Amino acid sequence: MTISLIKTLWRVVPVSLRQQFWVWFQNVSIARPDCQAAGISPGEPVVVAGMFRTASGLGTWARSTYHALKAAGYSVTAVDLSESLAMADFDCGIPLESFPAARKGTLILHVNGPETAYSLRKLGLRRGRRWRVIGAWAWELSAFPPGWDTAFPFISEIWALSDFAAGAFRRHRSAPPVRVLPISISAPKRLSGADSGAAARPFTVIVMADALSSFKRKNPVGAIDAFRAAFGDRADCRLIVKVRNLDLMPEEAVILHAAIADADNIELINESLNSEQQWALIARADVFLSLHRAEGFGLGPAEAMSLGIPVVATAWSGNLYYMNAESAALVPCTFVAVPEDCVHYSVAGALWAEPDAAAASQWLQRLESDRELGRGFASHAKSRVEEICGARRVQGLVTNFLEDVPEQRR
Repeated sequence: MTISLIKTLWRVVPVSLRQQFWVWFQNVSIARPDCQAAGISPGEPVVVAGMFRTASGLGTWARSTYHALKAAGYSVTAVDLSESLAMADFDCGIPLESFPAARKGTLILHVNGPETAYSLRKLGLRRGRRWRVIGAWAWELSAFPPGWDTAFPFISEIWALSDFAAGAFRRHRSAPPVRVLPISISAPKRLSGADSGAAARPFTVIVMADALSSFKRKNPVGAIDAFRAAFGDRADCRLIVKVRNLDLMPEEAVILHAAIADADNIELINESLNSEQQWALIARADVFLSLHRAEGFGLGPAEAMSLGIPVVATAWSGNLYYMNAESAALVPCTFVAVPEDCVHYSVAGALWAEPDAAAASQWLQRLESDRELGRGFASHAKSRVEEICGARRVQGLVTNFLEDVPEQRR
């Protein structure tokens, strides 16, 4: 009876007051980070929490960080938040455990600002526990994401995927220290299911996008248009459009199918892939095409470069962290306002890129007719990705970041 009465009274409280209450509740109940930490202490736990079983960039980053720590010799615990924040797409092959009960430790939390407080509550990190909490955040615009600063009281520092993303976080005058930790990119030595006999297959271009990551940002329709302008309906040229979550975004699905129309040389794949499947799919391509309007990192192009596959990509944002004019065919762009109705990216005054579709088509034509040009890009690409995002470098960065605590900005 008492619980029913409380629920009834809660419903009549104005929404604005309810929101204020939850903000207050978070502030008084969730643990504050240990900003005076001095690196890893013997016996203290190291935890990576994130969407380990989700086929997303954040999920890939969590798995990358876990493997880098294991390779560096740390005893690290992986705590999965997939079902709490997104969806479980596959078995990640990592032993998943509960959050430890220790009073102190280090937590690398691979969720974005808006999900930080909720995730800490799910993990049970309440007041009285003094953990060093690192927020590993993914963001794709040069402007600071509105509202993410509400997570500042709960984190010791921010790790970003690229200099571009780090710059956006540093624009907030109250931001904690920001450092850059990329996803570790290492092509597998063996690829199951990849095409054999490349000379016999069509010249293959691949583009990848997640419908939940904003098709306007990923711009697969622009990539389709560029391919069709370059090759028309040529049977000896093929475009693979790899997407996921298309069923959850019916309006996006209509637009994508309209762009493909009745083209026989365009193949649409709508499914989530595990790491092995994704590598094998990319290996089928002669060119990876990314006409994005903004990227925080760009996982697909980096994986293609690691495989020695030429990449045609917009010359702006996070992909330039590991890409330059020698290692990729960069597409010039102009800057336009981000549409107000663009979910997650509606930031006042924010700009993003509009890639030059004609230039992209010309790059595709050149790479199809001049295979030596592609081999030149591929040679530089493999060494560039290894230098910036190779397993050894990422392992060194994560080790240094854990042992060397940055000076706090307060």
